[in-house]
Amino acid sequence: MTRLWQGRHQNSGKNSKEEDILHLSVNAVKVLAEYILAEAVESGTHASLENRIPLILQSIQDKETKSSAFINTIISQADTSSYAKQLLLLLYMKLPRLLATRLSPPLSTNSLLRSGSCVDIISYTLLTNLANPPPGREGSLKMQDYDTCARKLVSCHPQLFLRNLALLVAGLQGRTQLDYTLFRIQNHLALFTICLGLLELARPHVFGSEHAENLEACLATYINMCSVYFQRRESFVGLIDKFVNFLNSWLAQGGRTAAHATKFLSNNSEVLIRLSSAPGTDRMASLRYLMSYSFSSTQLNNKTEDLEDDKKKSTELSSADKEIVCKRQDQDDICLQICSSSSGTSGCRLDKEVEILLASVAAPQPTESLVNSLQDLLRASLPRPELLIHFQDVLTNYIHHEREIVRSNAYTCLLRMLRQAPRTWRSVLPEYLSALQSEDSGIHDSACKHLPDFTIICQEEADTILTTVFRLGLYGGRMSVSGYLSDTITQLNAQVGR
Repeated sequence: MTRLWQGRHQNSGKNSKEEDILHLSVNAVKVLAEYILAEAVESGTHASLENRIPLILQSIQDKETKSSAFINTIISQADTSSYAKQLLLLLYMKLPRLLATRLSPPLSTNSLLRSGSCVDIISYTLLTNLANPPPGREGSLKMQDYDTCARKLVSCHPQLFLRNLALLVAGLQGRTQLDYTLFRIQNHLALFTICLGLLELARPHVFGSEHAENLEACLATYINMCSVYFQRRESFVGLIDKFVNFLNSWLAQGGRTAAHATKFLSNNSEVLIRLSSAPGTDRMASLRYLMSYSFSSTQLNNKTEDLEDDKKKSTELSSADKEIVCKRQDQDDICLQICSSSSGTSGCRLDKEVEILLASVAAPQPTESLVNSLQDLLRASLPRPELLIHFQDVLTNYIHHEREIVRSNAYTCLLRMLRQAPRTWRSVLPEYLSALQSEDSGIHDSACKHLPDFTIICQEEADTILTTVFRLGLYGGRMSVSGYLSDTITQLNAQVGR
């Protein structure tokens, strides 16, 4: 038996997996979980749990029945055993998908920062590639691919991604030394836009005290960008608006988090005041709200620090509060947007303009009129991609349309929506799979052209999507799918630097 296994580890390929030598049954896997916890209790340390992780993964990975039995056994003891909680944490770090559909673990962030994770490789690869943007349009398209991968990662595992927040900060620093023309042509502005989008998706985890230092350093780079390129602010006013909305959501967390936010704003108030009074940004609703909120908080802090002027400060605070109350009555929409964005849902309300656009896109009409309506939607969603969530049902119907130009516009809108809100992929996937299996050659051709993007966003069901396309080429006999499959696998491998 020893000779049978001798030397096997020396000839293993890079994609090979360790063989499951034990071949445990489902009941034996449950007993294994109990034995591992009992061993940890007897030893009195968590070291024995870490030593058993390779054995656990070898016994249960890629076997849904066994992994479910093992995880459920551990979860049943998590309420009473700290060792069970630690084992769940270690398994989540090594193989996050094991816990993806079973629980949303209230993980200890300190433990997350200490332990190693397989997600680190993906984070390092994506952030490193984003931090080295190629110039020109081709570089912009390449960055968009990495952006899609990164947004998918953040939406699924924000806590694991934030372990590498310092790497994101390092990638942003030092770029504002360039002339603005070079700053934009070399896609550094695109990098700032992408990184802010990742921070938005990581809310509210990014506001945790353990990330405060890196978060402030990251936001300081945006303050510096606004200061250095102040005279060119109108060319990136959309980014300024998103940045200010992010600061508003930081303040909206309350408690110590809001106190840290207030201190940061007071330290960088000069740039914010210049923006609030400069043409082009002086009428920005989010910036007006930010200035009123930070003013109130500053007055409260001054009142606490200076007890000798208590009466005077109280009077000033009362007058300021009255002014802010009047302002906030006109800013309810902004407050709702901040709260919605912080909770991870769509931050765009169905206002009158969006209602008219929705009615126009959904109404039965000639193809030419429908194309014009979809193009209007594309233009309207460029600064506000979150509004596309209201058009989801209509757009998924249009990917089955008989005209290619309608399908193309519908796919562009859907992908823009999925990049903005990757968690909505489950409601779109059934219609996409239906388009892949359509009898109409034009419909499944259009679906295959967008295979890499949809597979990245729907990675949880990548096996199902790729198998469907493979069978389409194998049994359909109507088209060659090898190029689409190759491009998709290449993009998936790019996440881990292959």
